[in-house]
Amino acid sequence: MERPRMPVGYKFRPSDADLIGYLALYVAGKPVNSEVCIPEKDLYSIEPWHIIQKSEERVYFLTALNKKSPLNSRYIRRVGDARGTWKSQGKGKPVYRSGCFEGREQRVIIGLKKSLRYENKTVPEQDGQYLMQQYSLTDKIKSGLKEQLKDFVLCAIKKKDGESTIIGCTREAANIE
Repeated sequence: MERPRMPVGYKFRPSDADLIGYLALYVAGKPVNSEVCIPEKDLYSIEPWHIIQKSEERVYFLTALNKKSPLNSRYIRRVGDARGTWKSQGKGKPVYRSGCFEGREQRVIIGLKKSLRYENKTVPEQDGQYLMQQYSLTDKIKSGLKEQLKDFVLCAIKKKDGESTIIGCTREAANIE
């Protein structure tokens, strides 16, 4: 199935809350706006320079995280041939949605935004050159999901020196080999 093409000059600039919303729709099996193109891809099976090109500012993907063991809450962050890894840059920040909840206006935590940096000491020219923002749902929201969907996250990846405004889905990111 061919991905929709965005009009010339269109810039996909979703808020953090919008990205959490797209993730929630995806894991709930509900349709996302047809203008939005966020493909599913295993980001841990391939090095980031094979995913994002210099001409791209930021690419968005849905990916499943793999736990170190079924009972462990930690995830495997090795990438591709295991030489590189996505290193967490802190605990993350809550993502809020404002609205009328339980009859009053309030801000509710709907997810978490975590920053990661690609590290690979065996390929020095790539070490530290890629940044990832990882968006995940709250445990409360995930508790109602099927087990195989609980570890899905939405990721935004960019190359540190990227300058263009082309996004992943305009080059049919889902078909990257």
